[in-house]
Amino acid sequence: MKYKVKIKDIHPTVQAASEKFPAKCFLGVSMSNPFFHGKHLAKTLKWIDDNFQECLIVIADHLHRFNEYTFSGKNGTEAEKDCKQMGDEIHERIKSLTSTLSPNKFTITHWLTLTQNNEFTEDSKTINSYFNNNDKFKQSIRNSCTDFITKQKSRGYHIFINENDAIDKSQNYLLEEMAVFCNLIRKGYQVQVYPGTQLAVLKELADNKFPDINSPLKNGIYIDLTVKKIR
Repeated sequence: MKYKVKIKDIHPTVQAASEKFPAKCFLGVSMSNPFFHGKHLAKTLKWIDDNFQECLIVIADHLHRFNEYTFSGKNGTEAEKDCKQMGDEIHERIKSLTSTLSPNKFTITHWLTLTQNNEFTEDSKTINSYFNNNDKFKQSIRNSCTDFITKQKSRGYHIFINENDAIDKSQNYLLEEMAVFCNLIRKGYQVQVYPGTQLAVLKELADNKFPDINSPLKNGIYIDLTVKKIR
């Protein structure tokens, strides 16, 4: 059976009419997305190799601590240790896969390195301010958090905290994630490529659904990828 990587969705929607992308992209590696442990990761990396001049691979291991608390009951140092181990394991796999692709095109980094700077601190303050003062923006994020928890429960995952607290943890996850993405886009990594479905509020920002919000996230191009069987 043969498979091919294809674009499932792209925002801003005007970008869908263009076959050209900016030179630089980033790939966020979510610890909770089984795709990154599956057989199609190599094809996705090859697709990136064919379509971009540079790719930053961001392993969101430390960010996963919020989910560790929700779904494993682990917190603090224990959660961070487990997240680091998961990140190190996926790092080695990605390093092996990219070693067969274009040299010097892929750079792998980990979450903590992107949060230990003044830019992240300022972006966090700004994103949280928008969240607290823009009801439409807040509701979009809260809806995504609720959908995530509901979907995980439907897949048989047990949550170790009450549902409202789980949604709050997911909210913290998304706000931190968005703050990091601000700085990546500002540094020229305008395109985010993701195998699956990206956060709805990012697409809404790209499509200017929040005209009162001034954020680098509005300058992002968000590409959802899928893998299809071909004959």
